Amino acid sequence: MQRQLLFDGSPRTRCPLGTAIGGSHIGVSRHRIEAAGQTAVSAPAQDAHLVILQLQDQPAHDFWADGKHIPVPRAPKGSLSIVDLRRDSSALFDERLDSLHLHMPREALEGLAIETDATPIGNLSLDGPWSTSDRIARQLSPLLAAAAEAPGHVAQAYIDHLVLAMAIHVASAYGGMRSRSVRRGSLAPWQLKRAQELLSESLAGNTSLHAVAKACDLSASYFARAFKVSTGMPPHAWLQSRRVELARTLLLNRELALAEIALRCGFADQSHFTRAFKGATGLTPALWRRAARGLTLSAGHCHMASTWPTIVPGAKALSRLRPRLQPAPLRERPSTSGPPSAGTPAKNEQAVHSRTMLCHPE
Repeated sequence: MQRQLLFDGSPRTRCPLGTAIGGSHIGVSRHRIEAAGQTAVSAPAQDAHLVILQLQDQPAHDFWADGKHIPVPRAPKGSLSIVDLRRDSSALFDERLDSLHLHMPREALEGLAIETDATPIGNLSLDGPWSTSDRIARQLSPLLAAAAEAPGHVAQAYIDHLVLAMAIHVASAYGGMRSRSVRRGSLAPWQLKRAQELLSESLAGNTSLHAVAKACDLSASYFARAFKVSTGMPPHAWLQSRRVELARTLLLNRELALAEIALRCGFADQSHFTRAFKGATGLTPALWRRAARGLTLSAGHCHMASTWPTIVPGAKALSRLRPRLQPAPLRERPSTSGPPSAGTPAKNEQAVHSRTMLCHPE
């Protein structure tokens, strides 16, 4: 008799495919029994579920959960089964087998619900018999099986897409996961996250709107509308705000020239950078840098010698501050001829031929 041990945490039983989520990992592996004769398959108890997708007809066999015997009927190709691995599980097969395993730890299910802004997931289970026919799982299984055959030759982004699609479907259909209320016409949480990641990766704007929309499984026109509903601004404006945000950080580094900052932030040139930055903050990059460093900043007819805020959000903050700037009382130069007599104008009034107005907060 041959023996197979699955999902015991050892490198030998590690799934070749998978995606990280919620501090855990959803794994995919292809399980085969090719030799004739009896094969005993077992998995130690663990806080996880095993979703089994049949790539060919599965023969009837014996199954034990915590020692309790459960006869399992034949399952046709394309069917789906779920095993609760919180119990010691073992099975005895007499015929060949070819199936796809989706290993879903509890921590990964919880992370999946958080990332998709969905309700917590209950136990994964089937309502009726041992297996069920699932059209969506049947369509995704061949793609996952092909990727499992050559994991080193498949892009991780493609693997993530397939694994998450299957995991979300299983959690929704068999775990009761439901999306929370989403604004009508907005992007789903996973779509918004993916779009922002792609846009941020290329601040120069080399990633096309069509490419980002395709990654979200949407048309370009619908994506643009939904992105604006979700963020309050169209994709190009959001990208511009990210550039300005990065520029603020880089401007604090005195060693970086404005032209270099412009290129790093994806602006065409320094002139483009200056126009965009001033449009967003009300200040040119050079003036913003001076203000952020606490240098003297000209403000109309007065000047401020005190330390400027370390971070200057822009002209709006400056305009809010100006009404609070009040002139300090006039200071007269002391008279060299002694104090004036009562009722007599101060002799040094004529000496005060220039006045200094210091602006300071109340």
